[in-house]
Amino acid sequence: MSYVFVLGAGDPEMSAIERVCQESNYIVLYASVQGQRVHAGNAYQADSIDFQAYPGSIPVWVECRSKDYQYHHIVIDHHHAGDPGYGFLPNEYWLGSSIGQLCALIGHERTDELSITAAADHCLSHAYKGLCPGVSPNALRKWRAKTRARFQCIPVAKLESQVEQAILILRKKPVININGEDFIDAREGKLKEFSEASAIIGESVMYEIYDFKSRRIKVGVLGGESHKIVAWLKWAEKTLVDTYGDPQRGYAGGYRK
Repeated sequence: MSYVFVLGAGDPEMSAIERVCQESNYIVLYASVQGQRVHAGNAYQADSIDFQAYPGSIPVWVECRSKDYQYHHIVIDHHHAGDPGYGFLPNEYWLGSSIGQLCALIGHERTDELSITAAADHCLSHAYKGLCPGVSPNALRKWRAKTRARFQCIPVAKLESQVEQAILILRKKPVININGEDFIDAREGKLKEFSEASAIIGESVMYEIYDFKSRRIKVGVLGGESHKIVAWLKWAEKTLVDTYGDPQRGYAGGYRK
């Protein structure tokens, strides 16, 4: 079968997806808006793509979409309800992850590194707790440090130092109770690597940041059991707009009104 893959926002998992596609000699395109590759905030409002330039190839949308999407196209995604990988449990991370969906589609071999990539992207906090079969938390942390340092163009030692500092700071933050559940309140102050630190310590962390790409203030929560994310979402749906999240993956968010 001939496919043309349209890739969404760049991150370590998307880089792995691109590498697998290219190694298998598939056509790879980037979803874009006004000539710039999409980011997480606009990946589902991408500009049109002329698929007539690729006759006989089935379009595959990887964590992105545009108005060109049609029912016979293929979607690889796990971010929204209805996506092929949405709602998969931590022990099903390979089936839920986008890289796992890609490998299943094209018959690519599953490797240890691809398993780590899948677990890290689908349910990072659960992977750090050892809940993803075949993925060692120690191997995960080393891989995360190496790939993320490369992605950010900084030394591994610097990134690891930032993570350790963030862990120390998060442990000193106050706790806020929302709908009967406790969350570390990290909304005050800027903290590098708070998302990685929250996944490592295994606690639910509530944060607030200015999203420069969407020009809005985003409020979210990372980590914790699914029932905590559900409780937070109930609060968010009354307080924020454009809420999103997947309790099984351990995250949720929204934007200030």
